[in-house]
Amino acid sequence: MKKENISPQSLLLAWENKALIKQALKKANVYRTYNDYEDLFHEGLITYAQLLDQFTGKSLSEINKLAHKKIFWKINDELRKNQRRSELFLPIEDQEFELEERLSREDWLALATELGQLSQVESLIFKEHFIHKRPLKTLAQRYNFSLRTLSRKKGELVSRMRTKLKR
Repeated sequence: MKKENISPQSLLLAWENKALIKQALKKANVYRTYNDYEDLFHEGLITYAQLLDQFTGKSLSEINKLAHKKIFWKINDELRKNQRRSELFLPIEDQEFELEERLSREDWLALATELGQLSQVESLIFKEHFIHKRPLKTLAQRYNFSLRTLSRKKGELVSRMRTKLKR
């Protein structure tokens, strides 16, 4: 990563114009109660100061328009990174379909008939994710599905199995 020096004047000007950074944070739905608010604010401050150094010939209003967009997208990228990082460390128990009690013979028969009626994607999720404990992200890459589709299908499958067991 290339290290850029920021002039003290641009950093001071960015600090004086911190309302622009706060607007970009608000537009990205990041509020003061968010635990990484200060980090994202400082990222925005640094980005703004770098833009002030980079575009010294332009007017401040043009730089502000550009800075607002750039800060907004930088914050969104950071939020996506944080989300991906947190999804990697989710406990397995939160993602699994666990049987809390022993099943009766009728429940096993209902599950067996339901398993026979699964679509190709649902049977893939059942076999690879629930039985072999492979992450959905890996399955999405391997079988060329979107992670969102697999997550949605997994939720539908789990709720359908739960309703079969509750009857």
